[in-house]
Amino acid sequence: MARRIRIGNDVTVRWAIADQNGEAVSIGDSWRLLVRNGPLTMEAVNATVSGNIVDWTFKGTEQKRIGAYRIILIINPDAVNQRTVDTLAFVLVPRSDSVSSDDSEDVLTETVELYSDVVIGMKGDPGLSAYEVAVANGFAGSITEWLESLRHGTDGKSAYDIALANGFSGTEAEWLESLK
Repeated sequence: MARRIRIGNDVTVRWAIADQNGEAVSIGDSWRLLVRNGPLTMEAVNATVSGNIVDWTFKGTEQKRIGAYRIILIINPDAVNQRTVDTLAFVLVPRSDSVSSDDSEDVLTETVELYSDVVIGMKGDPGLSAYEVAVANGFAGSITEWLESLRHGTDGKSAYDIALANGFSGTEAEWLESLK
């Protein structure tokens, strides 16, 4: 279960990355850390990496939305051997008393460190990435342009809007569930 933290408090995340055997994975110099809250994604520009540890502080002054926050680490972005791992890191709540009394001790009102060991499977033949499949099927552009096309479509429409135009009927939540 994700830690609940009152919005407006600094959240310090310390994330250890390990392989399937529990061995530290060296993240290297080429990486990006993204933070997702619902449909909004931002880059964690003040994040640092040392060995297999990612450190990031989400300042209370930067927090604009309550809800669940997922952090996404992309190792070797824009490369053939790109690896991506994510975890549900925490949930920002609107008030210290916003949960039942049974859970109130979980609502933190000070700077918090979160620890999470994450396993990345790196064995076996990697095969083609989704980007490489898109290029093989006619997409022309960089991986960054391809990622942006997923976010907004090539004509500015979201993937959900495109699904609706192609016959999907249902809410956006139902569509997202159908992708799992």
